[in-house]
Amino acid sequence: MNKFGVAALIFGCSCYLAAADLTRNGQAASEIILENATNSRQLQYAADELANWVGKISNCTIPIKQNSADPTLTKVILGTPISSLKIADFVRNNAEDYAKLKDNDGFIIREIDNNIYIVGSKSKGVLNGVYRFLERNSDIIFVREMAGETGFGTIYSTNPNFKNQITNLVDVPRLTTRYWTSAGGSNYTWQARLLNTATRSFDEMSYNIDHYKYFSKVFDTSSFSANLPLSLIDDAFDEHPDFFPLLNGKRSNEHDHQLCFMNPAMIEYFCQKAEQALREYPNTVNSITVGLGDNWSVCECDLCTKPITLPNGKTVAPTDKNFRSTQYMLFTNALSDYLTQKLPHLQPIGGSAYLFTAEAAAVPSRGKGVFYCPYIKNHKKPVFDDETNHVWHDKAERFKAAGMPVSGLYEYYLCSTTPEFYHAISEVAQQDIKYYLPHLKSMYLDVVYNDGPNSGEKVYDISAIEFYVLSRLMWNPDIDVKAARKEFCRRAYREAGDIMNEYYATLAENYNHDPAGCFWNDDPVSAARHYIVDKNLASFVREKLAAALAAAQHPGSKELISRHRARMLALIDTAEKLPPRVTLAVPGTTQKITSFDPNSPQWQQAAVIAPFTQISDATRPASRHSVVKMQHDRKNLYILFDLDNPTYSTKVAEYQAAGNPQLENFDWVNCIEMFIDGGLKTSGNYYHLAFMFNGQTHSGIGPTPMSNPVKWSAQLTPKANGIRALITLPLAEIGVNISQGNKLGGMFIVNGGAWNGGQWHSPTGFQNILLQMD
Repeated sequence: MNKFGVAALIFGCSCYLAAADLTRNGQAASEIILENATNSRQLQYAADELANWVGKISNCTIPIKQNSADPTLTKVILGTPISSLKIADFVRNNAEDYAKLKDNDGFIIREIDNNIYIVGSKSKGVLNGVYRFLERNSDIIFVREMAGETGFGTIYSTNPNFKNQITNLVDVPRLTTRYWTSAGGSNYTWQARLLNTATRSFDEMSYNIDHYKYFSKVFDTSSFSANLPLSLIDDAFDEHPDFFPLLNGKRSNEHDHQLCFMNPAMIEYFCQKAEQALREYPNTVNSITVGLGDNWSVCECDLCTKPITLPNGKTVAPTDKNFRSTQYMLFTNALSDYLTQKLPHLQPIGGSAYLFTAEAAAVPSRGKGVFYCPYIKNHKKPVFDDETNHVWHDKAERFKAAGMPVSGLYEYYLCSTTPEFYHAISEVAQQDIKYYLPHLKSMYLDVVYNDGPNSGEKVYDISAIEFYVLSRLMWNPDIDVKAARKEFCRRAYREAGDIMNEYYATLAENYNHDPAGCFWNDDPVSAARHYIVDKNLASFVREKLAAALAAAQHPGSKELISRHRARMLALIDTAEKLPPRVTLAVPGTTQKITSFDPNSPQWQQAAVIAPFTQISDATRPASRHSVVKMQHDRKNLYILFDLDNPTYSTKVAEYQAAGNPQLENFDWVNCIEMFIDGGLKTSGNYYHLAFMFNGQTHSGIGPTPMSNPVKWSAQLTPKANGIRALITLPLAEIGVNISQGNKLGGMFIVNGGAWNGGQWHSPTGFQNILLQMD
C-alpha cells in the first residue's frame, strides 16, 4: 500500500503476471534503453516521460541509456524498428502482432526475459505505449490540463516498488485521428497523455518554430495537412470582384466570405495561388483542407443560381437540396485534380460536410469520404434516432449512398456553454461513433476553451470526467461508459471515489432519462434549474459533494472536488434565485385576429409577455422595450410583437418599398426568433421559427432547417420608433391538437432580449404556455 492507502490499480489488460521491477525500495532497478534517440524528438520525449513519472511515483531516478550490459537491471526498451536494432529484432520475431500497428499509433507492450518492450510503428505509438504502461502499472490519472505536473491536474500515489505487471498487450485505436480544439502548449501535453492525436495544419505551425518543436514532441509529424482558406485570393478583389459572392446586389469580400464557386476564372486563379503556397511546404504536407465560410452567405449571381449540368448530362436544379453542396464539390474536385497533378505527393481532397455542404453532392468527392458536422443535432439522442435527429441521419445516409461515407466526424458534445453544467453526453457519443463505423477514421470535438484561469476552468471544473471518457471512446468505442466513469472516480478522487461515482451516476441517469433536448450552447444556469432544482436534487448534490470533500485525503483530489463543488453549487444557488418558470395562460377567442394594434379590442383579453430580460440573465432588463401578446382560436396561435427599435422600422419600410423581395440568405442579425416545442416535446426537440423584416420566415426542428417548412405567416408594419408584427401559426403545423394536449414549452428572442432569461436553442430555459380551453 502507498502512503495514501491505495494499492496500484490494474485493469483491462489481456494478460498480467507479476514480473520485472523498475524500482525496488525506492532504488532504481531498471534502465530505459533508447537507441539513436537523436533522430526523434518524440522518442526522446517518450523516454523522458517514462523516467519522469516512474521517478515521481517511486521517488528515485531511472536512467536513460543507449545501451547496457548490466544483467541485474530490468531493461525498458522503447522505439520503432527504424530507430532501434533491438526493436527491429523484436519485430522480426513478432511480425503478426506488429502488422496490427500498420498506419496507426497503436503499440505493443511485452515482457521477455526481464526486458520490457514498448513498440510502435510510429513514434507516437511508442509515446502512447508509455502512457498506457504507466496507467496500468500505477494509479496515475491525467485529469486535466491545469497544474498538471504538481497540482490537481495529475493525481497519483507514491510507491517505492514500481513493478511491471503487463506480460503482453497489443493495443490499437479504432479511430486513427482523435482530438479536440487546442491552442497548444499544456493542452497538447494533456491530450497526448490521453492518447489523443491533436493536430495543426502546417501553415499554422510554420509561423512559430518553437511551437513546431513542442508539437513534434507530443504528436506525429510524419505527415501534415495544409489549410487553403478562401481568403487565399483576397488580393484579387479590386481587379476581379466577380471572384467573390454577390450578396444583396453587391460583391463582398467581408471576413469569412464564400466565393463565386461556379466562376471558371476564379477556380483557375485559386488553383494557381494554392500551388504557389504549397510549393513552399515540405513533402510531409500531404493532405489539403479547403476553407468554407462559417455562414450561409452563398453567391447569388447568375452563374451560381442557374441549374448545374453535370458531365453525365444530369441536371441539379437550384431547388434541389444538394444544389449548393454540388457547386462546392465541383470547386474542390477541380482544385484536387489540379494540385495532385502538379504535386503528386498530395492526397486527393476530401469532402466537406458543413452548413450548405452537409448534403451529398451530385458528384463524388475525389477524397471519397467526408468530414461530417451535424450542426447542430440534439445530443440527448444518437444521430440515428429518427424521432429526434432524422435530418442528420438522412444526410449521413445520403452521403453513404453517394459513395462518400462519413470518414471524419466533427461534433459539438462539449462545445460552448454546454459543459459548464454536467451533461453526461458520453452514452450518446458512443452510439454515434458506432453508427458511423466502420468508415469512421477521424473524430474532432469543437471545444471553446483551454483549461486555465479566466478561460476554461469553468468547463473543466465541472466536466473533466467527460473529456476523459470521450478520449477513451475515441480510442475504443466498445468500452463500458459507466465503468470508465467509475475508473475516473477511483483514480481522481481515490478515498472519495465511491461517493463521487454515485454522484455522477445519479446525475447521468437523471440527464439521460429526461426528454429535454441538449444542444451545443445550453445555458448552464437554466440546466441547473431544470435538471437539479426542479427535480429536487439540490440537497442530494450538496450532501454528496460535502461528503466527498470530507472523505478525500489526497490534496489533488480534495482540490478537484472543491472546485467542482464550488462551481456546481454556484449554478444551483443562482438557479434557485431565478424567477420561477412562468406559466402563461393564453386565452381562447372565437374570432380571427387581424389587428396590429395591441390596444385594439381584438387584443384586450390576450396574454402578455413583458418586460423582456437579457439573454441568459433574467435578473437584468433588456435594453429595448418589447411586448408580446398571445391568444388562440383552437386552430391558430396568434402572436403580436410590439417592439421599440428605430432600426427595425427603417428595415421594414425599405423592404416594403422594394416589394418585400424573398432573399436566398436569411438575415440572422435582423430577425425575431421563436422556440416552441409543441408536438416535439416528448422527443426532447422543438420548432425554431424566425422571421425577417420582409415577412420571410424560417422553420427548423432544433437548429436544423426543415425540408418541409411549417406553414405560418408573419405580417409586419412599421411604427414611429419600431415595428409591430402579427404571427399566425396553425397549431396543427407544430403537431398540437388542443383537445389532446394544451401545454407547450416556449421561448422568444426579441430585440436583443429574451423571455425570462432564455437562450437560443436551450430547451431547459423554455417557459410554459397553457392554451386555455374555455
